[in-house]
Amino acid sequence: MTPVNLPLALSALIFALGLAMDSCESARALEVAPWTDDEVALARLTVSEASFRPSGDARVIVWIVSHAASRRGIAPADYVAEVYHRHTRSERRPWLAGLDASLREPAGWPADVPWLRGAAAWEQRLADVRRYLEEDRHGCDGTPLAWGSPRIDADHIARWRARGFDVLSCGGTANHFVGRSRR
Repeated sequence: MTPVNLPLALSALIFALGLAMDSCESARALEVAPWTDDEVALARLTVSEASFRPSGDARVIVWIVSHAASRRGIAPADYVAEVYHRHTRSERRPWLAGLDASLREPAGWPADVPWLRGAAAWEQRLADVRRYLEEDRHGCDGTPLAWGSPRIDADHIARWRARGFDVLSCGGTANHFVGRSRR
């Protein structure tokens, strides 16, 4: 029997385990596609309009914007940049513009909120937006076309209603959604 060089055998084992772990990491990275520009733009918009809190708002906003972009023949990210650009220019929340696919802490992130918590919420929103785009459902009792805060956008909502549109029931949302009811 040949004597075994223990340090050499341990080194080889550690190297082999390292290769196996690296290949697992690579395989895991390939399982999840990087976030698309559309997903990032829509997720950023939903955070701007409805915060990180779980609610039905993000689902409905994603549906409205993706369908409006489709009707115009442009990508949702381009539609967001054109129509809802204010979400990237907020002086009150400058970190919004820095939310991106890298999941790195954006400049101006509130010092009192650990980025680890923010990154988890941001990654969850990105995953939610991906799922909402795949499912293509809004969950309202009619076809939603616009939204607004009942407190801040009351005049905007009133103008929609004056034009014959309805405030829709869309489940647990903070915003009011307007459109055509199913009658």
